[in-house]
Amino acid sequence: MDAAMLAHVDLGQRRFGQRDRAGGDGGGLAEEREDRAMVIGVGVDVRERDARRGAHGGRDARQARRVAALADVRHALHDEAPRHGGILRGAMPLLPLGKLPGELLQAVLDKHVPRDPRVVVGPRVGEDAAVIDLGDRYLVATADPITFATDDLGWYALHVNANDIVVRGATPRWFLATLLLPARTTDEESVRALFAQLAAACEDLEVALVGGHTEVTHGLDRAIVAGTMLGEVAKDKLVTTGGARVGDA
Repeated sequence: MDAAMLAHVDLGQRRFGQRDRAGGDGGGLAEEREDRAMVIGVGVDVRERDARRGAHGGRDARQARRVAALADVRHALHDEAPRHGGILRGAMPLLPLGKLPGELLQAVLDKHVPRDPRVVVGPRVGEDAAVIDLGDRYLVATADPITFATDDLGWYALHVNANDIVVRGATPRWFLATLLLPARTTDEESVRALFAQLAAACEDLEVALVGGHTEVTHGLDRAIVAGTMLGEVAKDKLVTTGGARVGDA
């Protein structure tokens, strides 16, 4: 949308939100139907655009052409929705804290099925880790963030991810840690302490810290560690979710 049209959409209520003094064809930005549906209309003055293109075609240059559109789009989609409550906010309930609902997650995952034939177990509700065929053995991979507040962030990051590997009958081997650290409260001492926790937990589990990412970022009130754990298992030792037995781990 060019600048002239954007300006008229954004200012639609002031320019076209009232009825045209001469003809009265411009209604308000929004009105509620009997079935509670919100009908929103906007007039867009495109005469500046037409003037630039030389597309008057004999029409009076002062006559505004009006084009039907969705409606004051910028405000309709804005979180605060200052004018009419927003056409999208409240359209469906917000999701609760915690994991995504199983049905929603599975519906999303069903649209992204791995095409690589080496993927033995891919993304699926109820599966703790992916399994990839490396020929003579399986690579087992999992990812879990630690988002709750704790003084033992590094310990939890290692053990929660290692657990997802172990339940497959596999041995945790390699760990990658993404550290998202809150602005204004992160200092060198806290970074060193967190890495010391990760190192100690890796040593306890005989796991190698092989990579990751570190960042001080906005919007956080506490540190978050998103871990990825890789492990390996002999093909005849793999434990599947549906076939787990007491003592497999």
